[in-house]
Amino acid sequence: FAQTLPAGLSLPPGMTLEEAKKLQEQYQRTGRLPNAANAGASPTYSPVVRSPASPLDEPTSISRTEEVSERDKRVRRQSILDIDARREDVTSSVVRYYRSMTGQVLPIFGLQTFQQAPAEGLTLYNTFGDDYRLAPGDVLDLSIRGIRNLDQMVRVDRQGFVKLSDYRPLRANGKTLAMFRDDVRRLAQTSDRSADVFVGIATARNIPVTVTGEVAQPQTMALPAYAPLSLVLGYVGGVTNSGSLRQVVMMDRQGKRDKVDLYQYLEGDINFTEPVIQEGARIHIPPLGGTVAAFGFVRRPAIFELSPNQEEIAVKDLLRLSGAGFLPPGAVLESLRLDENGQVVGSVLSNIEEATLRQGEALRVSVMETRDDQRVSLKGAVLSELSLPWQQGLDMATALRDGAALRNDAQRLFALHISRTHDEGVAAVNLDDAFANPQRYPLHPGDELVVFTKTQYFELLDAPFDGTKDIAVDLVRRARPVEIFLDDKRVALLAPQDGMFRADALGFGANIPRTAVRNFMLHISDQFASAVEAFDGDQALAYGSMSDIGTDVLQGDRIQIFSGQRMQALLGTDFDRARGPIETYIRDAQPISVRFDGKRIAFVAPGDGVTVEKALQGGTFIPLDADKDFAVISKDGFEHESQAISLRDQAFEENEWKLEAGDEINIFSRDELAAILEQDNVVPQNRNERLIAAVMPAEIFLDEQRVALVPSGSIAPMLQVVQDILDSPRTYPAYILDTRRDEDGFALKIEVNTKRGFRQKMMSRRLVPGQRLDFFSTSFIREQFTLDEKETSSNALAPL
Repeated sequence: FAQTLPAGLSLPPGMTLEEAKKLQEQYQRTGRLPNAANAGASPTYSPVVRSPASPLDEPTSISRTEEVSERDKRVRRQSILDIDARREDVTSSVVRYYRSMTGQVLPIFGLQTFQQAPAEGLTLYNTFGDDYRLAPGDVLDLSIRGIRNLDQMVRVDRQGFVKLSDYRPLRANGKTLAMFRDDVRRLAQTSDRSADVFVGIATARNIPVTVTGEVAQPQTMALPAYAPLSLVLGYVGGVTNSGSLRQVVMMDRQGKRDKVDLYQYLEGDINFTEPVIQEGARIHIPPLGGTVAAFGFVRRPAIFELSPNQEEIAVKDLLRLSGAGFLPPGAVLESLRLDENGQVVGSVLSNIEEATLRQGEALRVSVMETRDDQRVSLKGAVLSELSLPWQQGLDMATALRDGAALRNDAQRLFALHISRTHDEGVAAVNLDDAFANPQRYPLHPGDELVVFTKTQYFELLDAPFDGTKDIAVDLVRRARPVEIFLDDKRVALLAPQDGMFRADALGFGANIPRTAVRNFMLHISDQFASAVEAFDGDQALAYGSMSDIGTDVLQGDRIQIFSGQRMQALLGTDFDRARGPIETYIRDAQPISVRFDGKRIAFVAPGDGVTVEKALQGGTFIPLDADKDFAVISKDGFEHESQAISLRDQAFEENEWKLEAGDEINIFSRDELAAILEQDNVVPQNRNERLIAAVMPAEIFLDEQRVALVPSGSIAPMLQVVQDILDSPRTYPAYILDTRRDEDGFALKIEVNTKRGFRQKMMSRRLVPGQRLDFFSTSFIREQFTLDEKETSSNALAPL
């Protein structure tokens, strides 16, 4: 109940639940809140000035502004009824003008919100940020925590100082709350370096505010600093019927003028920040600007003010302002105006999307009442379109005789239920589910049930929903069904149901075209800020609802499926530059990518527990000519966060690498790695070289020629390339060179091993980043030692 009150009104503290219920009933009957004392609550606080709590360390006298405020309250208590009387007597010319056109006394939109006088006993709550500037009269709630704790309520005195116990006075006038908090912290830490300080506003000072222009009671009054504009307007009785809510002028003491459009406040615009009053504030309400009106079959029949310099408004925008979210089939929209003789002239609007209304005109929305409110209509693919008398307990299964009333070509999985009980006036239903669970699908007086033929259903799949003028298509759009798309084409419309999971939406495979990619699909949520999640369609079908915990398919959701041809095109897309809707969905889903020699070859749906082995589907995504001893995992495309792995090791649980959303698995062909191995470039030239350089792999050399790159962390004797070299009879057995950095990463550490010693040592060690293993053939050693020592250029043989 408190949340439904107009701005500036809140319930008194200490009110019991029973007292609140009585107050709610009275407010719903009369439209206003009584004095808090009459409602049963004890008025502890003033609605304008809250005096600081009594236990101040240094009591100071109440300022002159508080005395003025108390006098203002007495005046308001005497005149609040007079304001209402004036409002009834003085009907503006604008209201009379539209009454002559429409025959109705229409209110001006939004005025009632600001005409509610704040009730006595209600506490004024303001939000004070760190930029709040202190001045005499502010009461601060101060706490110091350290060796000695201090809790104190202090007031900024008339000289602008704050006096703290056991500390020298501090100047506060003109400083922001953050600046003063820092001053107190520095003062406290002179004797206690561990001290921490907390400072907040307990009671804001009163400042004079002048309100002029088209308000019920123009005046100058005292209000707490940073009071919101809506509350200030309530204290002066609100804006009159001749005043503007679009061009409210706020001026500060320096003369700076800001114009405020309170329609943003009334419409709940999330980008609107309500202004607050500061020192010397002046508020002026200018006369009402240009207007239009809407009445008839709308939620808020009223007179609406146009924006400054606006002479016309789009009809669809006016319908939104008037709350006409639902226009039933057959609704008639007319624009009304007065001609030069004062006669009402009306014209029917045919194109709602492009129609406009000029200032001074009115929009009438009317509906032909052709429906019998005590009957239920069956239309479309039924044996006979008819109207049934409604009776208590009537449901869809009974009305359609469990399907016996349907034609043979009826589409049973998708129908429309037009009813006043739905938010948009219409909902999609699955008739098979309605027959199986009749209690979930009751019918109400005046309802309509529309059943489509299968031909009509396929026509709906091809119809564009945006900007449609077709009544049936518009009804389907408003029902917000679950949609399944193959590439850019809608292939299914589904009625949302409780407990519908992805497997249900995919029809357990029936709704997946044969040409579709089954292991990568998208679920675009309509109700959670358009969240996009990638998932494996085969996994969803295999486990049904078990794998869909937390992934219900809800009203308005979209399942996106891809054909093999479209997927191939998407794999080659630069998603940093692409701006299409499907490309945007994929980018937001942050899938795992599989690349081969730099080219993306597959998308994988991320999720908990996705390993490299699972992502590569046990080797399905690994090309035949791929090097399985060396691959690179890059984190969301950042090369500096890469990790080298062996694809052979991923089959073992202890070596599994867990993948996260946006990761990339980079696989290389043997030819690509061979080309890189032959290069001696210090600076990487392309993406693959940069990835490999970033992971600092261990290197295997044979006769001073690099023959392999292997992931750090590997056990050398278990690598296939090392096993082949060690097992070869051509390998020189007495000289294997192991070069690596020391633990600090600076000095080189070199070890010389025999074949046997190498196997024993390296089985208990893992390769470190940048480590180099040199193996030599017997012929290479023999050739080097037949040369004169001075002619030998081999650095690898220098230790020998």
